[in-house]
Amino acid sequence: MDGQTTIWRVETKTRASTAFAIIATLGIIAGLAAPIYLPRATLQDMFFILTMLALAQSWNLLAGYAGLVSVGQQAFVGLGAYMMFAGVVLLKLDPLVAILLGGIALGLADGPTEAHKVNLAKMLLKGYEAEDEAWPSESLDVRRAAVAAKYGALVEH
Repeated sequence: MDGQTTIWRVETKTRASTAFAIIATLGIIAGLAAPIYLPRATLQDMFFILTMLALAQSWNLLAGYAGLVSVGQQAFVGLGAYMMFAGVVLLKLDPLVAILLGGIALGLADGPTEAHKVNLAKMLLKGYEAEDEAWPSESLDVRRAAVAAKYGALVEH
């Protein structure tokens, strides 16, 4: 470049980023204080809209970016909603308690998680001792020694 040096400069704080940080902070504070100045119906509508937005984003990430089309997630959310409404309407439970019980019921219906499987394997294998080598019957050194003992000079090393 004919002896000229290019000067690079990285800016981490610009006027636009500072303005956005201030606006975002004010928005978060306004959202946290919303129960003080907004009526209950508006809060319910906002909760519903933001919940649907979170679900739509999670499905968008799964199907759009990851290429994973999963009906299981939709079914899990739908069954959780049915469990909650069944608890509230049929059992006359508090909605928060119904959400908790619906989550527990679906967790049980979902089956064991990886942690459960690992703990079960540890419990079942308790008391078993490993042999001298890491993989005694499939170790390459052990197999080579067995072949050399059986076939001797016929095998090239």
